Amino acid sequence: MNPSGTSPTATETYLRTPAWAILEMSDLLNEQMRGDNALIPHAPGMKPYARILDQGTYVMPFEVVGDCDQNATATAGSPLAQLQANWHWLLTHVHGPVDGVTKTRTVKLVNYDGTTKTAQAQFRLTIVKQRGTVYDVVLDVTVPAGRFV
Repeated sequence: MNPSGTSPTATETYLRTPAWAILEMSDLLNEQMRGDNALIPHAPGMKPYARILDQGTYVMPFEVVGDCDQNATATAGSPLAQLQANWHWLLTHVHGPVDGVTKTRTVKLVNYDGTTKTAQAQFRLTIVKQRGTVYDVVLDVTVPAGRFV
C-alpha cells in the first residue's frame, strides 16, 4: 500500500511501501535545460538563445528493508532472505528491462495536495551499502521527455 492507503494495480509499483521507500525526492522538482548563450567576439556580454527542455535525470536516495514485504507482512523467516526477496522483486518490476515500443514505464507522481503528474520513465537501482537487513540504494529515474505533466 502507499501512504494514501490504496493498493497498486497489477501493473503498478509503489516506490514507497513498508519494505522500500524513496528517502528524499526534491530532485524531481528540477527541470534540466539544454542550450547556451553565444559569445560574440569583440562585443560585450553574450547573445542569448532560448533554452530547450532536456531529458530529466533524477538521482534519489532509496532504502530497502528486510523486516517485512511490500504489503507490511512481517518476515516469518530470515530478514536477510526477505531483504533479498524485496530486492529481487524491485529488480524485476522496476529496474528490469521494459518490453514495448517506448522502453519506459508510466510513472505517477502524487503531489502533497493530492494532484498527480505523470511521465514515461526508466529506472536504475544500485546498492551502495548494506547495513544489516537494510540496503542503502541509489535510484536513478530518467524521464526522456524532460518533465512530469
